[in-house]
Amino acid sequence: IWLTFNGPRVDYRKWMPPKSLMSLSGAVTRDSAGSVPFLVADHHETSHATMNPQNTAFMSLLKAAKSHVYILTPNLNAADAKLAVLEAVNRNIQVTIHLTLHLNDAREDLPRQGGNNFKVAKELYKQVGISNTNLKICWFTHEETSASVGLWRQSHVKYMSADNEVAIVGSANWDTQAWYSSQEMNVVIGDPDVAKRMDEALRWR
Repeated sequence: IWLTFNGPRVDYRKWMPPKSLMSLSGAVTRDSAGSVPFLVADHHETSHATMNPQNTAFMSLLKAAKSHVYILTPNLNAADAKLAVLEAVNRNIQVTIHLTLHLNDAREDLPRQGGNNFKVAKELYKQVGISNTNLKICWFTHEETSASVGLWRQSHVKYMSADNEVAIVGSANWDTQAWYSSQEMNVVIGDPDVAKRMDEALRWR
């Protein structure tokens, strides 16, 4: 269900991924009033592991991407998230992921939580293979510090974009807790101008 800022109310809990989301070019048109199309993609504690608005939106963008995907998240270790990233990389999509080194390590290393960012980065690179250059995992650093001395300057932004055409921003981390347990709220923005500006503001230069 695509919404506009001046559109009618709908029950987003009944959301299913629109077919246009699988073809990014069909998902980025404004309406006659010039409103930016957006979609509310939530996750509830009782949601199905993958067939819920939030996770389906994330995975749909990875599947729909034709060139590149950018992910900025505090942590990444959800099993389905890792599989979706690997599938995109293996079909020749450039996937860039920015994580924060040592963020939430104690919590992410608890049983059944998926592991800390360093472990997951090592795991993903091992599965991709040394000859595949489509995966790029970077440590977030503040402009005044480095990854080794500036760990107190961490990023808690949750953001994703595909081909600079569609973006997702909200509360959802890419870890096991956010994908399978906690309540989250995200917005899918189907406007290339907005997606491009957000990418330029958030990505390293």
